[in-house]
Amino acid sequence: MHITNPIVFAALAAVGSSSPLFGPSSWVTDIAGVPGDGLGSFVSSWLSRDHKINDRDRRGKTIGELIERDDRLSRFQKTLQQAGRSLQDDLYNKGSKLTVFAWTDDAWREHERHRRDDEDGHDASNHHKKKHQDEDPEKILRYHIVRDHALHEGDFYDGQVLETHLKLESLGGQRQRIRVFKYRQDAVFLNMQAHVKLNEGEKAENGELYIVDRVLHLPIDLEETFALIPTEFSTLYTAAARTGLLDELREHEKERQSSGRNNQEGLTVLAPNNAAWKNLGYHNLAYLFSDRGINELKKIVQYHIGTELHYSPDFIKDRKVNLRTLHGKRDVEIEARRRHHSNDRSREADEEIVLAFGGEDKPDRGDGSRGRSPHQYLFTVNDGEARIVFTDGLSGNGVLHVINNVLIPDDVQLPSDLA
Repeated sequence: MHITNPIVFAALAAVGSSSPLFGPSSWVTDIAGVPGDGLGSFVSSWLSRDHKINDRDRRGKTIGELIERDDRLSRFQKTLQQAGRSLQDDLYNKGSKLTVFAWTDDAWREHERHRRDDEDGHDASNHHKKKHQDEDPEKILRYHIVRDHALHEGDFYDGQVLETHLKLESLGGQRQRIRVFKYRQDAVFLNMQAHVKLNEGEKAENGELYIVDRVLHLPIDLEETFALIPTEFSTLYTAAARTGLLDELREHEKERQSSGRNNQEGLTVLAPNNAAWKNLGYHNLAYLFSDRGINELKKIVQYHIGTELHYSPDFIKDRKVNLRTLHGKRDVEIEARRRHHSNDRSREADEEIVLAFGGEDKPDRGDGSRGRSPHQYLFTVNDGEARIVFTDGLSGNGVLHVINNVLIPDDVQLPSDLA
């Protein structure tokens, strides 16, 4: 079975069984293709492989011309030839500024094999079939191209979010992102799915060309992500289904598609995991999931769904973001602040999580982040009511940030408030 949502699966696998956030994860490592002896072994195996450095004369060549000259990239080149003229112009234009992650012919054959397996029913879940229907070659190609940035080898850092050439109506016309996972100086993965062979990168006149060993799948929708990871999000998913909110969101999406109007900007979900719901206590949960508390439960779920798209770089750039939610146009406030170890009381609680995701949790990491890595920040919600413990879970119709407590809007009263 291949990776369905590699970012979220990798998050679970990286934290492992010792983490209070995600709990046991042996099943996750199996799904994600990580060996049973752990992610460190998986990464180390990549580092031990022999790679031949490409020393061809590249002076004056564009990325498009370099692709033409590499016989490992014939399928990538064919897809480029079939794409729109504007995309071809970008790759051959010396004035462009791009980073291209080119899959090899072997990677494409593996991608096609998985697609055939899904269509033949080897994986019976409908979301796989829908996923492949949506993944036409040009969309996949655009998802492997980062616009307006020529990323050198030292520019990659863990937690980095890259804006690709792929625009999606389901994101309000915004461009889909790639999330970078970096475990050592030369161990860089995209969406924890494709390994970037940094020492086979080629500098061109209009950017950088890197070889990747797998084809990146387009991220699936938020609803599918929550449904596929019941050990973490079953309570949130059940709450959304029980209150009818899932049906409302599905109808909204159908209306958007049938009308041809794109009035959706993409969703930002602050996703409390099962442990966060457990923090509410038995009596509060029993009330919320009863017939008496169903209206209050719906308000709470709506309060976690933002109607605008915000990734962690937005929080870091603006320092404070007011996120408009589905609940009565009420906002939640997300604040980003630099970590200060000497007086940061939450550091110990976060330490395992930060290190597990590859972050060294240092102000200056020397890895190209220049203060932009999410590991260097604490993201608090509503002045400390909750904290974001994992950022930028990518989705086809939004982004999810995992939080450690359930947010309670000011018009909801729980049984514990009356005690």
